[in-house]
Amino acid sequence: MLSVIVPVYNAEKFLIKCVDSILAQTYKNIEVILVDDGSTDGSLYICKDFAKRDSRIKVLHKTNGGSTSAYLEGLRASKGEFITFVDSDDWIDINMYEKMMSHFNDDINLVFCKHNMVFCNIGNEDEGKIGEIDFGIKEGVFNRENINVFFIKPNKKCVSQSRCNKIYRREDLLLIVPLLDENIVFAEDVLLNYLFFISRFKRGYYVDEALYHYRYNNLSVSTNFNEKKLSDLNLIYHKLNEFDKSGNFAKLINSMYVEFVLRATKVLASSTLNKNDKVRLTKLVMLQANFKQARKNCDWECFNFKQMLKKILLILKMSKIYLWLYSKYGGVK
Repeated sequence: MLSVIVPVYNAEKFLIKCVDSILAQTYKNIEVILVDDGSTDGSLYICKDFAKRDSRIKVLHKTNGGSTSAYLEGLRASKGEFITFVDSDDWIDINMYEKMMSHFNDDINLVFCKHNMVFCNIGNEDEGKIGEIDFGIKEGVFNRENINVFFIKPNKKCVSQSRCNKIYRREDLLLIVPLLDENIVFAEDVLLNYLFFISRFKRGYYVDEALYHYRYNNLSVSTNFNEKKLSDLNLIYHKLNEFDKSGNFAKLINSMYVEFVLRATKVLASSTLNKNDKVRLTKLVMLQANFKQARKNCDWECFNFKQMLKKILLILKMSKIYLWLYSKYGGVK
């Protein structure tokens, strides 16, 4: 059986479309665990109404603790041999799970697919497909020898870190649970997947179709960067280094941290913050001891002149010059 875990928080606007897409699956051997994370809107009522109409649905209600605490609650309550996740504002193709489950055998412990992004403005019902995310790989089997494709690197394509475009074996995830942190709300899927790929991944299959539809809200907090996100990133970096005692994945962990620093400076430079706040936060990111450590041993590959300039400005902590160049020339891409 496949357990589908859906963390729910104030999602009444999109929840019906999300759950309907799961219940309509051509693959029928599923249980759907809706975890209401202390919603203050009508989400819990919608969850309970679905449960009355379909016996495959289980509803859990908890005090608000964030998406990680919600999906872990669902994982602990799950009964299926296989586990997957859907965020409550997204939806999936009707045959997603049938296509993915068909590739499992005794040697496979992960099946993953492509996803696309759907543009959404708060208060605006118009949706338009932005496009499929290109992982830079072809459909087929991936062994541990190909493991690099699952890790984030500066200026390189890689498999999305989302937990929602993947089906895992439950036994693998349960071994990772004690290493996760419910207080992390930024890049929480990076911690889950890095731990999985470092310690549990054996062999996987990639379905080269966009079967999962990720709703991207361009006004959401995910498009901003703040001290809390930096704190979460540093905690993830620490936990991964602590777990990788042998140092076999150090370069990949460092590359992930550097890439997030690059993304953070880009977000800050293009944000609506005032100049002083931009300089303060950009300098804060640049001054991280973890950044100094990570940049010494990561994959700085295939950088053009502008990207190398960005690297140099970050290393030299020249936040004002970097922000000025970004505003004048549209960014150091």
